[in-house]
Amino acid sequence: MPKVLFINPPVIDATVEFNRPVRWPSFSYATPVLHPPLWLATAAAYIREQGFEVGLIDAIAERLSLESFLGKITGFRPDFLVFEISTASLPNDAQVISRCRHEFYSCDNLLPRVILVGPHCSALPEETLRSVPEADAVIIGEYEISLKEYLLKGPVNTLGICYRNRTRGVCEVVSTSLSQDTRLRQSGVQHLNSTQIINNGPRPFLANLDEIPFAARDLLPNEKYFDPVLDNPFTFVLAGRGCPHRCTYCHWPQVFTGHKYRLRSPGKVVDEIEDFWSRSPRLPRGTSYHFTCPPKPRWLSGRRWKSFLFNDDTFTANPDNVRAICNEIIKRKLKVRWGAYTRADFDDESLLQTMKQAGCYLLGVGVESASPAILKRVKKGWEINQAAETVKRLKRLGFQVHLTFMFGLPGETQETIEQTIGWAKKLNPRSVQFSTAIPYPGTEFYDYLRKNDLLLAEVQSGRFFLPMQPLYEYENLSAGDIGEAVLRAYRSYYFRLRYLSVGLKEMLRQPVVFFKNLKRLISFSWGIH
Repeated sequence: MPKVLFINPPVIDATVEFNRPVRWPSFSYATPVLHPPLWLATAAAYIREQGFEVGLIDAIAERLSLESFLGKITGFRPDFLVFEISTASLPNDAQVISRCRHEFYSCDNLLPRVILVGPHCSALPEETLRSVPEADAVIIGEYEISLKEYLLKGPVNTLGICYRNRTRGVCEVVSTSLSQDTRLRQSGVQHLNSTQIINNGPRPFLANLDEIPFAARDLLPNEKYFDPVLDNPFTFVLAGRGCPHRCTYCHWPQVFTGHKYRLRSPGKVVDEIEDFWSRSPRLPRGTSYHFTCPPKPRWLSGRRWKSFLFNDDTFTANPDNVRAICNEIIKRKLKVRWGAYTRADFDDESLLQTMKQAGCYLLGVGVESASPAILKRVKKGWEINQAAETVKRLKRLGFQVHLTFMFGLPGETQETIEQTIGWAKKLNPRSVQFSTAIPYPGTEFYDYLRKNDLLLAEVQSGRFFLPMQPLYEYENLSAGDIGEAVLRAYRSYYFRLRYLSVGLKEMLRQPVVFFKNLKRLISFSWGIH
């Protein structure tokens, strides 16, 4: 039976932390955070259903050194390696994949095929293959179905696949038989220099998301994931994919999941919640997180999940679906705690009360800027006064409110930066996130900067696609000004008397997380190491 190994690759510089499986992949900066690779775990569950033996290594969560990571993958002897990569970590990921290739070659093993997935691959499929010469293929868009077809019949004419056409006598045929444990490998590094790249074009988005099984959380080190805003340990859940809104900087809907919000059936969503909530996030001591086939997870009844996050771009984009999910949670009498993302113009108080009854305690809102002109340019689609009313409403109903702001969107000036910092303090949510706007390839924001010759570096630089290292500047606002605004905003918001009572509540709620956050915030905001 062919083996497929899904990988969230390590960071070669082991002194830094990187959070890859999110909308804004980044090295941790203001506060520690580590999210589960839900897309990889979902694809692993789907491929396992097709009869393949699967494994999953989250090298970031396991804090694996490169050498330890290489030892694990060679021990598994995979036929296929599926790497999730990102724009910000591209140079690092390319080096890791190169070492993997040479590790198999030096061990006198036949080489597994290397497949790359994620939004970066979707935005720049051909460029990604050129940047990672050891890769055989990338998958465009959401990848479960395309990956299955690639594994079964190979890349030729498979929609959603962009691949390197191996020359010099390399066989392009991939066996479709699952009854034979055939090693479907290439035969040497001399083939890595092939320059012929074939793009089969994107696959239509999957209409029926109920075809996809629950994420394979039994393959993940679940207790290692945490978020300072949520109750930990936590996990992600998706009620749907895609977003109907048109924010110019948001890259998942533009390059990965589309602008149609496709929904799972409410019953299936709550089935998944009930399935994992009744179990512990921690596996018994000695149980491997990585290699489970067929799945026989042995869950403990000890430590429980504390919360989960609906990681949909805008969970409340379809109110009827939200209501159906909440009513199903209430009907089953599930005592759960969860958060979600909503819009700054969401004003359905009746639905908010139902969400609260179903266990929702946290809502995140992407406010981004206090400038009406900037919000209009980036197509947010709501007014400043609506955001203020929404925050006030959420507080009145008892929700914890998390707001996100970003600096550096088109039209930004020193004056608008100060307006945004001041407005954040006036809104006074439970928690905030400040960052620079990141122009991911494939977004309107990236195209605007490139068209107007405002970019300071190209995609291959990788490290510049980070919250504190903007790769663009404007006539009256330098890249340094934009980055420094983030430091100033965090200092101004969290280290003020009005926030003291909130901080004390957080200390009592999650003391370990609180002191880790405080230490990182002080170090980050004032440059104290």
